[in-house]
Amino acid sequence: MVGPGTVITTGPASEVLLNLGANGGYTRVLENSKLSLDELTVDAAGPETVVKTRLGLKEGKIDSQVTKLSSQSSYVVQTPSSTAAIRGTTFTTYANGAVLVFDGCVDVVMVDPVTKREARYSVCSGQMF
Repeated sequence: MVGPGTVITTGPASEVLLNLGANGGYTRVLENSKLSLDELTVDAAGPETVVKTRLGLKEGKIDSQVTKLSSQSSYVVQTPSSTAAIRGTTFTTYANGAVLVFDGCVDVVMVDPVTKREARYSVCSGQMF
């Protein structure tokens, strides 16, 4: 069992499969990667379950399959240069900010390191940002 605050580091020819359960599905931390579990909350008190998942990808890449989330829920992958917000899709995120979407859509926000301006993109099935 792992929880918020956990940092997972993989080496060469190794990977870790995380079952995030109610927090959105599965994430595979691929070789030579570093991923932090920054937030994992589940609130089932209301009419629909609200989950908040925030992962920090510092190095490498992850493959994720996120189950469909309620409108109040959030699933976010942050890299040093981008933030990807997901509602339910299958995708790969790279620490350099790239996102490859296999199914569904991912909203990506990039921040220019010089001007600090944000640019928003919707990356959908079959596209790579």
